[in-house]
Amino acid sequence: MRDVDGLLFDLDGTLWSPLPLSLHCWTEACNQCSVSSDMVTIENLETCFGQSPSFIKSTLVGAYPPAVQQQVCETAFALENEKIAQYTHLLYPKVKETLEHLAWQFPLFIVSNCQTGYIEAFLETYQLTPLFADYHSSGETGLLKSQNIKHLVQAYALRYPFYIGDTASDAEAASLAHVAFIHASYGFGTVPNAEYVLTEFSHLPALLVE
Repeated sequence: MRDVDGLLFDLDGTLWSPLPLSLHCWTEACNQCSVSSDMVTIENLETCFGQSPSFIKSTLVGAYPPAVQQQVCETAFALENEKIAQYTHLLYPKVKETLEHLAWQFPLFIVSNCQTGYIEAFLETYQLTPLFADYHSSGETGLLKSQNIKHLVQAYALRYPFYIGDTASDAEAASLAHVAFIHASYGFGTVPNAEYVLTEFSHLPALLVE
């Protein structure tokens, strides 16, 4: 891995665990839209991280008409962006210190399927903005995660980058973008037979020089 020249990160389940934030915001969104929040559970939310809005809506409020699903989703996303600043202790252990170390060696990026404004709110809340060269969200670009990864790789002329994520969909996106993948196994998903596995975020610098 000594030729690594850039690191791209998934967000939810890789840099932090936003379960308390999402649980609160989706429950509140259901209340505001007068629909049941029975499906807004920790277990269901865990399956939603890294997925498309259509998957999230069908999982959490799929019993309702599409227009209602969209209303709840937009309300929940807006609440998440607004309330991230109140959830200041959700980073995985030693994420900030490790990112500060890595930023001296590589350009760092975030690529997430999240809504517009979510990455910005996260970076501001945790004072991480100066550490990242760039970021893309599917909400902002309208592109698939694999396309956003590929765009950043091309824009910054990266020759041997890695994408670090926690789910099988992250691994698939990296593969479609022809980027090597590191599985953050402490997150929400499983990736059988991943070539590189990260059991704790703080182990990433050592893994990169093996």
